[in-house]
Amino acid sequence: MSQDWERSYDFKQQDLEQLSELVEPVFGERRVVSAQPLSAGNINTNYKIEVEDEPEPFVLRLYERGATVCRQERELYELVHGRVPVPELLYADPDSSQPYSLSRWVEGDGLGVALSKAGAAQADELGYSVGATLARIGSFQFERPGFFGPGLQIYQPFGTTPQFFLGFIENCLFQKGADARLGPALADRLWQFVRDQIGYIEAIAHERRLVHSDYNATNLLMREGKVVAVLDWEWSHAGTPLTDIAILLRFSDRLPAAFEPAFLRGYAEEGGLLPPEWRRTYRLLDLMNLCEFLTRPDRGDTRNQDCLNLIKHTIENWANL
Repeated sequence: MSQDWERSYDFKQQDLEQLSELVEPVFGERRVVSAQPLSAGNINTNYKIEVEDEPEPFVLRLYERGATVCRQERELYELVHGRVPVPELLYADPDSSQPYSLSRWVEGDGLGVALSKAGAAQADELGYSVGATLARIGSFQFERPGFFGPGLQIYQPFGTTPQFFLGFIENCLFQKGADARLGPALADRLWQFVRDQIGYIEAIAHERRLVHSDYNATNLLMREGKVVAVLDWEWSHAGTPLTDIAILLRFSDRLPAAFEPAFLRGYAEEGGLLPPEWRRTYRLLDLMNLCEFLTRPDRGDTRNQDCLNLIKHTIENWANL
């Protein structure tokens, strides 16, 4: 799964003194006594830290993409924490020279680890909770689809026609270099494919619900069969929940058979709705993500090869979806 993908940015090494200075607004003169780098996540730097005289650990997060992302995650926490399980946010400083946040540690396994330990009954329970949690995320609506600005106002609207989708794919392929990694034959085949299938996007182009946009196994902490924390909200926007379903089910062939039906049941019973032909629609939507990944700086072969394989799989198995 995508937890095996290479990091997009270098990890920011911090010593105990540097970390102690960052937590001073919360803990005063008490020092950080241990710090464990956390490997989950491909962009930001996260440490599990212990502080003098504190019985429980914390997570200190350094933002690679700056103040805007730090501020957005703080605002999203304030919006969702009463309805969606998220770690308690103790402090966030988007205005620091190194924007960062401090939250309580949540004990649990990533979804991938939890599923690896699970039998059929446990996979059913996990799937149900993941589906119900996603429906609760999508219960928040905004005035229009797009990326968030200050105050979670939409500052960069999305187009609400299938042509927006086509334009995004075309830009990734032929302006930002994804075609070089796909090769000319597959790039042309993909471009023809999305133009032929563009009608599926019509049903979801106007949706304006909260999308986590990184709803994968790494960012879902599980304990006793339930989601106990949804992590890493930096890519969130207003749009269609099918984006999150696409990310979650991207490697559906590697999931236990009981997981997907339980996920769909939990999603529906918590109020989530699916459009007609939702399987084809989410696969088509995910091509946007896969093409965007192929435009990023190369940090290894795993991510790129997975993207190539997934694109081929969608095209070659379309009739069976």
